[in-house]
Order: sequence, then C-alpha cells, then structure tokens
Amino acid sequence: MGKLLAIIIIVLILFSFFIVVSMNIDVTKGEGRKTFAKAMWDSTKKVAGNVIKTVGYAVKLDWNPEIPEINTTNQTNELNSSIKS
Repeated sequence: MGKLLAIIIIVLILFSFFIVVSMNIDVTKGEGRKTFAKAMWDSTKKVAGNVIKTVGYAVKLDWNPEIPEINTTNQTNELNSSIKS
C-alpha cells in the first residue's frame, strides 16, 4: 500500500510540474495559484473520466475463453471400445 501511495504522490508532483511549466504559471502569486488549482482540478477530472471509461469498457468485455464443444458420445464409445479390446 505504501508503494502505491508513493507512486501516486510522485505522479502528482510530476504532473503538477508539467502544468506549471507548460502553462507558464507563476505560483508565487495568488492569481497563479488559482490558475494552477483550476488546471490541476480539470486535468484530474479528465484523467478520472478516462479511467472510468476504460474500466467500464474492460468490464463489458467477454473474458471467458472460448472452449470448443466436445462430443462426449464419441469419447465414451472410443473409451468403451478400447476397454473391450
């Protein structure tokens, strides 16, 4: 659990840095912090929405393997004939 939390924190820090640099936000000023918070919130909502869509798609997939139908009558007859021999 600790490793997962550490990974999430590292990803959030990197993502925050990317937002600040790409949008050229000055986080030392109040307006810059508001802009950063809004951008971070909007990005987080988009990522969460994409994760939900992906998981929903994966859940709807048919994960059962296709097993060919086996003709048990022939197997029984073959088994019986091999026992009689």
